[in-house]
Amino acid sequence: MLYVKYRPEYFKEIIRPNLEIDNLLLKLKKGNLGHAHIICGSRGVGKTTTARLLAKGLNCLQFTDDLCGTCENCVSIKDGKFLDIIEIDGASNRRVEDARELRDLIKFPPLKGKKKVIIIDEVHMLTNEAFNTLLKSIEEPPVFLTFILCTTEPQKIPETIRSRCQITFLSRPTDSQIVEKLHKIAEKERIVIDASNLESIARASNGAYRDAETLLTQFQDSSSLELMENYYSVNNFIKYLDLVLRNDCKNLLIFHKNLEMKGIDLVKWLSFYISFLRTVLNFGIEKIVIRENKFNLEDRKRIETILSGVSLKNLTSHIVNYIDFYSQIKFSQNPEILMEVFIINSFFHEELVFEEVPEDNMTKNTIKEDIVGKENTQSLDDPTLELDLSAETKKEKPLEVGVVPKEDLDTIGITLTDIQDAWNQVTAEVSKKNKPLESLLRQAVLVSFQDGVLNLESAYKFHTERLSQNTNKLMIEEVLKTVFNQKILYKCSLSTNVARKIAKQEAESLTDYNVVSPKELSGDDLLALFNGGVPITN
Repeated sequence: MLYVKYRPEYFKEIIRPNLEIDNLLLKLKKGNLGHAHIICGSRGVGKTTTARLLAKGLNCLQFTDDLCGTCENCVSIKDGKFLDIIEIDGASNRRVEDARELRDLIKFPPLKGKKKVIIIDEVHMLTNEAFNTLLKSIEEPPVFLTFILCTTEPQKIPETIRSRCQITFLSRPTDSQIVEKLHKIAEKERIVIDASNLESIARASNGAYRDAETLLTQFQDSSSLELMENYYSVNNFIKYLDLVLRNDCKNLLIFHKNLEMKGIDLVKWLSFYISFLRTVLNFGIEKIVIRENKFNLEDRKRIETILSGVSLKNLTSHIVNYIDFYSQIKFSQNPEILMEVFIINSFFHEELVFEEVPEDNMTKNTIKEDIVGKENTQSLDDPTLELDLSAETKKEKPLEVGVVPKEDLDTIGITLTDIQDAWNQVTAEVSKKNKPLESLLRQAVLVSFQDGVLNLESAYKFHTERLSQNTNKLMIEEVLKTVFNQKILYKCSLSTNVARKIAKQEAESLTDYNVVSPKELSGDDLLALFNGGVPITN
């Protein structure tokens, strides 16, 4: 990958202007870099690269204005053999045990270098316990130790750690800076690519050197930027804006359908389009907003033509609508569907009413199809054939869950008492089919029987869930129908009072025959209880 091959090895290789790097380099020259640093910035802006350059600068034996690259330490660091620079991935070494191992390791002075440097990448991923373990070491490290912490989310680092470190925020590079670096890489790699494609890569990278170099690698391998050029170029953003301002709903839907077919990340594309709109807005308020001009002369003329007759209020309203929609779509599992609905709702202004098919025609067609499909039927033209074409076609009413049909209710003449008397027979029949289920039924309490539904209550959530499963319900209802010769449904619900009822029933069932005090048992009774044993002698 080109981003690995062309990672800067010297401070001079970092594209300027870059005030943050110049400030760190100045501190390095004066020898007041400090013992703990936090380097912040978005992905791909060079946080880890900067940390490594600082670590090399602290150990370079001939450092003046930049790294020498020839001394023993510089060569050893480049070859990956320098033991005094320790780089740790905070995402995979985030536990407190890892922090304790690191704390024990930093007690020893450097073997060859002038400084021992600990680089922790993605430091915000450490646990709070790990941060607390390192707190004292970061606050008062040995004189030979320097911490460099890299993160994309500094707000997740505890305040106790941040207050003990110098913080540097690396800003995103401009598109022109990215193009400059890509041009240098293309020359060295002998990649034939024109300026417009380099600009397209810079825009698609969204201010990340690493993303831009990855896209250039893709171009090097395939020699084609068709996908990116078609949908991330200024030319196509201008076309899309023209469709929006003309309320061309049909072509907007086609545009987004093509995005989906090409596998373009819709959320990412939308963020680039909003960034494009932000730059377009400068045509109206250039004196207020100072932003890099990303458009060439031809693009500026096209945009000015499109915006002729469009008020600044309408343009900002359009931007606000897309920003609000972006905040909704970026967390969606189906962004394409939301995008289609958004386009139709925003740009389709015609009144559309779905046609309703007459019910009589539907009924006639259905009846004719049924009759034609039967054998030995009369002809449809036969005047003796009478068809029921009433407006209300007879339909079967779907049964409600847990409700017995009325025709069955009329024949039910049993009560809750009848069910209680025959409950042992019910559980015995259930036991033949499912023994564990029979045990659950015995622990349930019969509460009521109303409208053909038997209500049970259970003291345990697990029992209630098992008794409410469809397969178990069907089997139990089948047994109820067999025992009572009637269709009976049942429901089981969880109740905290059932446990107390069961305990009360058990207490009432206790007698002198099943509760005997141990002191009333004789020696022979004890032997009989344990099926023999050592004889008791007087």
